[in-house]
Parts: sequence; C-alpha cells; structure tokens
Amino acid sequence: MFEGSPLARKYKIKQCECPSGKMTRFIEPCLLFFLSQKPSYGYELMEQLNNYGFQKAKPDPAMVYRTLRHLEKENYVVSKWDTNSIGPAKRNYELTPKGLSLLHAWAGGITLRKKALEKFLKLYHAAFKNRAYFLIFAFLLLSGPAGLAQVSSNSVKTLSLDECISQALETHPKLSIYERKTYQKESRLRAITAENLPQINAVASYDRLSYAPQMKQRYLGNSNNDYQADIVVTQPLYTGGKITSQKKHARYAIDAAEQGYLAVREDVIFSVKTAYYKLIYFRDILKNKEALLKYAQNSYSTALDLNKRTKTPREETLLRLAVQLNEVRQELITAQDSLKIAQKALLNAMGLDINGSLDIEDLKDDLVFNDNMLIEIANNNELLKLSKELKQADELMKIARSDFYPQLRARYSYGYEWARLNEGATDWIAGVSADFNLWDWGNTRANVNQAKAYKEELQSYANLLRQQIGLELESARLKYGSASKRLELAKTSFEQAKRSLDLFESRYRDALVTSFELLDAQKAFAQSQVNYASAMLDIRLAKAEIEKIAGRGYDLK
Repeated sequence: MFEGSPLARKYKIKQCECPSGKMTRFIEPCLLFFLSQKPSYGYELMEQLNNYGFQKAKPDPAMVYRTLRHLEKENYVVSKWDTNSIGPAKRNYELTPKGLSLLHAWAGGITLRKKALEKFLKLYHAAFKNRAYFLIFAFLLLSGPAGLAQVSSNSVKTLSLDECISQALETHPKLSIYERKTYQKESRLRAITAENLPQINAVASYDRLSYAPQMKQRYLGNSNNDYQADIVVTQPLYTGGKITSQKKHARYAIDAAEQGYLAVREDVIFSVKTAYYKLIYFRDILKNKEALLKYAQNSYSTALDLNKRTKTPREETLLRLAVQLNEVRQELITAQDSLKIAQKALLNAMGLDINGSLDIEDLKDDLVFNDNMLIEIANNNELLKLSKELKQADELMKIARSDFYPQLRARYSYGYEWARLNEGATDWIAGVSADFNLWDWGNTRANVNQAKAYKEELQSYANLLRQQIGLELESARLKYGSASKRLELAKTSFEQAKRSLDLFESRYRDALVTSFELLDAQKAFAQSQVNYASAMLDIRLAKAEIEKIAGRGYDLK
C-alpha cells in the first residue's frame, strides 16, 4: 500500500487520494449511468455506489443529494415524490434527454483521458525500468493538484475565479451545514410517513397480586403471579386531515431547506467573487506603488545628478524629493500588507486555512461588462425559501384545526395469558375507537391562533424582505451604471497621466521643468491608476451583487 511507503512517510501523506478511493467528481457520471438504467431514489443510488467499487470511500449522503440537486437544477434529471409505494414517501429521480447527452459527454471525456494516460504510461515504461518510481509518479499524477500540493507544500497555486468557486462549493462549512439540514427534513418526512402506517407493538406484563380473589384462584391456583403478553396493531383511519397536512408540511420543509441551501450557495459564491475582485484590486494597487517607486527613485537620482552638474535643484528640493521617495516606500509597505490580508480573505471565503497561500489569474474585460443583466427578484432564493415557509404555515394551521374533528383509529390485539383457563389461554380483540374533543379549555383554538399569527408574521416579513431586496437591487444597478461611466473616464485619465508623466520625466532630465511639476505629474499618474482600479473593483462588485440578489446563480465553465 502507498500509505505505508517511505515516500508517504517522508512527505507525511496519510491517505492516497487517487481515483480508486476519491469519488468527488466521478460520482456524477455514476449517478447519470444508474438513472439511465431506471428511475431511482437517493438511498438506492447510494447502495449502487457502495457496490460500484467505493467500499473504502462510502458516499456521503449530503454529497449525493448535493449532486442530484445540481443535476436537477440544470435539467439533467427530474424528480417527483412517490407516495404510492409501500413505506415512507421517496423522491424518485429520472434522467432527462439532456442528462443522457451529458452522460455520453462524460463517457467521451473519460475515454480521452484513458487514452492520454495509457499513452503516457507506455512512454514512461519505455524510458524507466524502476517500477517503484513509476508507482510514486502515478500517485502524483492521479491525485491531481491536491496530491501535488501536498508534496510541494512551498509552491503557490494560481487559481482562476471558476477554480476558487469550485473549491468553495466543495469545502465550505456553510454548505455542509445546510446539506445536513435538508437531510434532516427528508428524514422527518420519512418518520411522519412511518408514524401513520400500521403500528405493531408487543406488550408484556407481570403482576404480583397481594391477594388473589376466589375468581382469580380458579386459574392462578395458589400463586400470586400473573403473566400476560399481547401483540397490538393500531392504524389511524381518520384524523381530520392531519396526516395529509403533516406530510405536506414536511415536504415544504424539505423544499425550504433546499432553497436555503441555494441561498447560502449564492452567498458563498458572492463572498468568493468579492474576495477575488478585491485581491485583484490590491494586487493592481501594489503594482501601481512599485511603478511609482521606480519613478520616484529615478526622479531623485536625476535630481542628484543635476545638482552635481548645475547646482540645481537646490538642497530644499532634494530634501522634498527624498521625503516623496520615503512616502512612496511607506505606501508600498501598506500595499504589500493589504495584499496579504486580501489573500487570507479569499482563502477564508473558500473555506480553506488562512495560513495557506495562493495566487489568482487576471480577469478579462469581457467577463466584466455585460449590459444584458436581468433586473428582477423573482428568482431570489431567500424569497423562494420564504414562499415555501408560508406554505408550511398554511399546513400548520390545518394541523391545528384537525383537532376540531373526531379521530378514528382501528385496533387489533392478540394476547396470551399463562394461566389455567378452561376456555384457552389466548384471546383477541378487534375494533374501532373514536376520540372527539368536547372541551379542552381553548387549547385547540389557541394552537390555531398561534399558527395563524405565525403565518401573518411570515407574510409581513416577506413583504419587508421584498422591499429590501428591491432597494438593494436598484442600488446595485445604479452602482453598476455609475462605475461603468467612471471606468471610461478613469481609463482616459490614466492614459493621459501616463503620457504627461513620460513628458515631464524627459524634460526634467533636460532641466526644462521644475521638480515640483514632476512631483505633481507623478501624483496625478498614481491617482489615475488608483481611480481606474477602484472603478474596476466597483463595477465587478456591483455586478456580483446583482447576480446574487436576482438569483442568477453561477455556471462554472
């Protein structure tokens, strides 16, 4: 096993993460394939995965359901509740034609990857004969970036925005919490369904009688011990709609939890985007300060040279230039620290250890400017979640009102008594019982009023949230428009300031302009760079905020 090899001990690799044990990405084509054979539900799919060679890495239910939700959101699969089969209600998943196309695409991609790996192995075997080194390199190749990062812990990863978001969606604790919430709600639905199926209970009793009456003595004899056992079967027949409302309430709870997951997903994506854009901003500011430092150093060197040759500029001007140079050096230190803080903020937004290190790729302008953004809140996940909670509140009211109706229950019992009965030791009872609440001191009415007040509270909150989100969306839209205009002006100003500074630098060397004019040109150039970077940051943040509020989601490329 690789885990116990000298290489594993040397680099402190505790567990091999090659595809034979890690199934995070391979789970999607497996689920698509299983569903191409027949519609199925979550537990059955997990059993199939267990029997598919993943015994050492049993699928996490949250991961399976997260993948199914993603496939359903992209219309690769569809689902519906199955309430007709025996046992608790199940959510059945079925493959769509689009999902079948994705499965074929997966198969094609795996085939190409297989051919590439086989070609590599063929060339490798021809060049090397030491199989131990082959096994080591194969481990690093198959474990991908994660494995390489463990061996080369000092290397800095360069990640795209897509890669940062993908990492966050895989590891962020917030998403794991909400996945578990959804799983809890699904378990609650199964429990409610089971509660309303026939309940079978075994009841055994022992009684020690202080005195056995004459009638008891006939079958107990001289013993004061009485033993009895019963099997009791009960089944609700009519509950005033409570059973149906409980199931609907549980289903709406699942839907609300799933919408909550999507809302948190949008929040995580927005946090990653924000941190990513700010890291780009502070990196640009650092480059600006480095460039400005070179300008300041060149100006000071030129001034010293001119002073030696022409005695101008004078000493006070040289001191002023030295102060300017030190100010730029201080700004550079601040920019370096701000960049480090921004890197840690991105790692935190991705759900990673902030003591790690990473670098990011630049974004192209065509990923920023988009005038076709839909300005609407109909798909906002917080509002969709609240709409499901309102439906839950409706069902709560029905559950509370059901106590106004009679409750019918069928009951059957079969018993055995250890006694000397001439007629036999067994007996059975079958019947129907009806419970009707005649007077409960207003308890049922209070429960109905409480459920009604809860629904009104949710409705008021929904109205408030809708207004708040509408305001935030309009504000983000205005920020986007304002930043777009500022960006165009900042771009022009930056080009002009750069040209101006080059001219002042050239003329200063010929003693045609003063040192203070050169300082002003340097400051103007530095400020134009900051203005451009700030406008770029603002437009990116505004666009990310619009996408989050409007529930646009994020499609990984």
